[in-house]
Amino acid sequence: MIEIAIACFVKVFPNNKFLFSRIGSIKGILLAAVYGSGGESITPFKTFIPWIGAIWFLLAFFWGSLIFNQIMKLSFKKYDLLSKFAIFSVLTLVGYYLSKIVTLPMSFNSALGSMLFFFAGYLIRRYKKLFDQLPLYAYLIFLASWTYVATLGLFSIENMAAPNIFLNLISSVADCLFLIKLSMIIDSWLVKKDKYKFRQEILLIGSGS
Repeated sequence: MIEIAIACFVKVFPNNKFLFSRIGSIKGILLAAVYGSGGESITPFKTFIPWIGAIWFLLAFFWGSLIFNQIMKLSFKKYDLLSKFAIFSVLTLVGYYLSKIVTLPMSFNSALGSMLFFFAGYLIRRYKKLFDQLPLYAYLIFLASWTYVATLGLFSIENMAAPNIFLNLISSVADCLFLIKLSMIIDSWLVKKDKYKFRQEILLIGSGS
């Protein structure tokens, strides 16, 4: 983040009116770099915290990865995955409700709020064969739930804003599963199509010789 602040300073200093009007001041650049906030910040002081832009995701992903990996190193004798699911659920809810009170530096609210997404990704990878065996209508249900919850309002993890955090979390995972399946279907179709083209080219070359 220091490098980002320096880069912004270099660009702002020689009268770059566009960047300067966006950040506001050198102090604003430093605050934006420290907070790394992707949206409006809630702080105990009156100083305005400029948005850092899309870089908030990198900070949230960095801290989220660290937290997730440390918790996954824990070992519970009974109900290991269930215990970790409970921990990740609590952290996600802490990130959500805390964001209504105060914005923590370095996109830490978003890092906490992303814990269930990290865990969902882990489960999808671990039980890949199980998800591959799900019938097509299950993915259509995932699509339907995603579409319905989307009508309730926008779920923005950059500032943990959600009309219904529980429904939004469930539908977000469902949407990921649907998009993964759709991508696999498209990829399979393209591979078959390429193989078909390759065979046709071989036949044409053979007939020409």
